[in-house]
Amino acid sequence: DVDRFRNINDTAGHAVGDRVLTAVSRILGGVIRPGDTIGRLGNDEFGIVFHEVPRAEQVSRLVSRVADRFPERVEIE
Repeated sequence: DVDRFRNINDTAGHAVGDRVLTAVSRILGGVIRPGDTIGRLGNDEFGIVFHEVPRAEQVSRLVSRVADRFPERVEIE
């Protein structure tokens, strides 16, 4: 989930919140492999379906790769 997302919406407004969600989805889109799927599960939650992962240790590497790509702060345009 996106930390402090409710605070962003409450203080900066929904338009800024939408821009944060767009930035998060761009980051996720830059990390996943062709064939993987990203979905928004709720207000501030995203999920990724990793397709064709034959071994459990590969899932761990993929999840680490996603986590490593997220900065402490997300820049929005």
